Amino acid sequence: MNLSFLQTPGWRRAGQVLELVPFLAAIVMVPFVIPGGTLVPWHPYTMDLQTYLDAGQALAHGGDILTMRFTMNQLAFIYPMFSALVAVPLSYLPYTLMQLAWIVLSVLLIRTMLRRFGVPAGVAVATLTTFVVLVCEPVRSTLGYGQVNVIVLALVVLDLLPGRRIGPRGAMTGLAASIKLTPALFAIYLLSMRRWKDTAWLVAVFAATTAIGFAVLPHESIGFWKTILVEQDTRTGAAYYLSNQSVLGGMVRMFGDTHSMHVLGIVLGALVGLTAAIAGAMWTRRGEELFGIGLVGLGTLMASPLSWTHHFVWVVPLGIAMFRYALPLSVKVIGGAFAVWTTAGLILQWLPYAQNQELTYTFFQDLVSDVTPILSVALIIAAVLTAARRPASAPEPTPVSTTERHLLPEPTF
Repeated sequence: MNLSFLQTPGWRRAGQVLELVPFLAAIVMVPFVIPGGTLVPWHPYTMDLQTYLDAGQALAHGGDILTMRFTMNQLAFIYPMFSALVAVPLSYLPYTLMQLAWIVLSVLLIRTMLRRFGVPAGVAVATLTTFVVLVCEPVRSTLGYGQVNVIVLALVVLDLLPGRRIGPRGAMTGLAASIKLTPALFAIYLLSMRRWKDTAWLVAVFAATTAIGFAVLPHESIGFWKTILVEQDTRTGAAYYLSNQSVLGGMVRMFGDTHSMHVLGIVLGALVGLTAAIAGAMWTRRGEELFGIGLVGLGTLMASPLSWTHHFVWVVPLGIAMFRYALPLSVKVIGGAFAVWTTAGLILQWLPYAQNQELTYTFFQDLVSDVTPILSVALIIAAVLTAARRPASAPEPTPVSTTERHLLPEPTF
């Protein structure tokens, strides 16, 4: 079939317009995601982005961001202090400009990641796939809240998957850990594969940025590590809140909000995270690096004391990995169920929540409220068991086949 007409100036211009559609669609969609936003005038209620910028502004004026509350929702800043330092210069930019830049950057990173995941580079396929990702509940909510999840995801996968990257492998993952801490679990993943250099870069960048935080903000840095991490005082609400889909959240909803259950939930969550890191390394050695990295990302969510539903952007690489022919049937069934459930995001529509209603759930409601962590843990266990029965392949696998690699242009970041 002669497709040379696709190279005519008219068709190329049509393709360029089609490339812009996901960006425009995201700009139109975001004001409707979180109640309080308006399309005309364009003003999404990106409360988390507002919190980041308010914290940066408060920090610039000598405020104690560990005790302050921001936005009308009285949100707390609970990120490492390096994140607060990054927010300082951004807080001086016009807020609407920052909202637009945040959305455009997120969509651009999604497009770049999809290319790295092996999605065909054709304009129509890329645009359609981007739309599917944008309406996925964790991604949609991340954009609606102005959250940092897509950026953290991109820093990790564009760093660790084969392809072009900025700096040595491991460095961007270390930067991601300095922004949201949980990607530090990837150090275990890299160590499990004896990738010493990559691990060293991850640790070095994380240590350097943390040292900068301590040097510039010693009081706030000590408070972050002592109060928020060690004492678990996140000031973001109870762990049993329905949107918290970590191992800890599931356990305190199911078995009661007691101190002993908190300790047990944190310990078990850490063990699940460690298992996910090992499982990810096992699958990476067997040629399924996309699936392996997705498993570790899922492990970070299970290990974290608080993992809100919009943190589950790791469903994107995991969902795409489910289409890989090499994955065992049990993994595909559990992983497919996890992807559909997480992408649909129905849990907050099915169950009552807030005002401590989670403590009055029936057994069936408790079970429904814990579907996400149950499927997550089941997928990690299935991944370990099936990988143990599969021989390792080449030490440096690629996420797409050799044929596909020749068909795709090299992704850029």
